[in-house]
Amino acid sequence: MLLTTCVICSAEGDRFLSIMADQSQLIAQIRFAIEQLSERNAQHEWEHLCRHLARERICSNILPATGPVQAGGDQGRDFETFRTFLARSPLKESSFVGLISVKPLAFACTLENKKSLASKVRRDVTTIMSSGTAIDGIYMLCSRDLAVAKRHELKQWARETYNIVLEILDGAAIAELLGNREIFWLAERYLQLPAELLPTLSVEEEQNWYWRTLKKWQHEKRPAQTFADFSEIRAAARDALGPFAYDADGRPVTQYKRPELSFWIERLDEIAAHDILGLLRRRAFYEASVLRLRGLGSLIGQEERLRLYYTEGPQLQDASDLEDANVLLTYILTANKLHKVNLIDSEIEAWYWALEQQVDARLREANKLNKVNERCALLEVRGHVALFRQHAQGVVNVTETLKHWSKLAKLAARAPLFPLERFANRLSQYARFIGAHRNYEPLTQAVDALVAERFGTFKRLV
Repeated sequence: MLLTTCVICSAEGDRFLSIMADQSQLIAQIRFAIEQLSERNAQHEWEHLCRHLARERICSNILPATGPVQAGGDQGRDFETFRTFLARSPLKESSFVGLISVKPLAFACTLENKKSLASKVRRDVTTIMSSGTAIDGIYMLCSRDLAVAKRHELKQWARETYNIVLEILDGAAIAELLGNREIFWLAERYLQLPAELLPTLSVEEEQNWYWRTLKKWQHEKRPAQTFADFSEIRAAARDALGPFAYDADGRPVTQYKRPELSFWIERLDEIAAHDILGLLRRRAFYEASVLRLRGLGSLIGQEERLRLYYTEGPQLQDASDLEDANVLLTYILTANKLHKVNLIDSEIEAWYWALEQQVDARLREANKLNKVNERCALLEVRGHVALFRQHAQGVVNVTETLKHWSKLAKLAARAPLFPLERFANRLSQYARFIGAHRNYEPLTQAVDALVAERFGTFKRLV
């Protein structure tokens, strides 16, 4: 039982450190996450993501729109630039000033579907130009794709009708921008993407980056408290941990590559202890907990914080957060068997039960609203929860897990942006554990066929 649990935990550990090196796969996953925002009508999250992206890649002097819609609203502008005189200062050649807009710009972002996207762009441009202060350009940031010909047509219409420069960034363009390592934290924060998708560096670049980052945080006086801070600290901590190692019996070995691991864990604790955004606190605690167990070999002393983490389970909405909760439970299960944390078996069972109930509730909601992409993501998590909960009970039965994953495979044909290739890789990792179950081979064949069929589609999408 314990060895089998360690094997599963090792597979989940590979998830913790694995990197998706293929940039096209990364972009496809970002596209999938953006599509989920559209399905949820998560306009506020989309606006926040677009505003931060614009600050990072278009111009830094941006103000969010304020004021109730009934009182004049945002006048069609989700955010806009404010005037600055820095461009005339001695700093004008710096990279920061290079992102300064010397002319007023307006930005609008939309989750409008493909069929009505062009009409939505025209309406927003008209609204922006008929209200507020005069501007010199408009940026439209769209979650859906817009054909090149239609984009050029809209730009020409804006120029001829309003004498204004219109730039349109559609879903494909935004996904490529978010695939950059420097701003990947935006995809983590607003699209709930897992950290293991972080773009890789060469060995030399990684070493240089690590030592620069260590020196920076060793001298940093302010507390770490933002998603950008978290993304940087987490990446450095994982580098300090190093790759997963195994002993002669195939068991994971506690070790770390760099002696600064404890320093990074303390920085993650700093984020987790602040009364800030719940999502950020949870992610920081998750990272610190896994690093403690994987690198330092113990979760003793963290029991009350673990209990608090799982009391928030019913609040979790996104599949990636639910997946994190399940992965951490897998580590906790193994740690408890090895006496590396002082918990009662019934506590862990209760956490599994609550997590299972929450995933089922989210699945019912997604099914009711016909959110196919979200259903696929939740079914993948649901299968993992069933698998690991049974092991917590000392049962080796993968029938329920394969039932959920078979449903996923049937739905995936209607969810073209679901990261099917990642799911296929995970299936192959579990082959040695699932073994010769009668439903496993048909499932892998169905998934492999979908991956083969979809490969060309992915290439066109990205």
